[in-house]
Amino acid sequence: MNAQRKPNDAEDLDELLKQLPEAEAANYRRLVDSMDDLPISNADKASMRRDVVFMIRKWLLESKPDGGSKPE
Repeated sequence: MNAQRKPNDAEDLDELLKQLPEAEAANYRRLVDSMDDLPISNADKASMRRDVVFMIRKWLLESKPDGGSKPE
């Protein structure tokens, strides 16, 4: 078993949202908040949150001036 603590999706999402411009972060937050009202399973909601985390990471990578080619 992996001894390292893996952050949950909510922690990942909160940290990523802090890195976005305010308007972009608000859009993603509204998207995630609207998922809570969907008549789907919690597992599907978690999967959708992981997709949002992936989209934000991709957006951040692509928005870097160097195209994300340099490590942070």
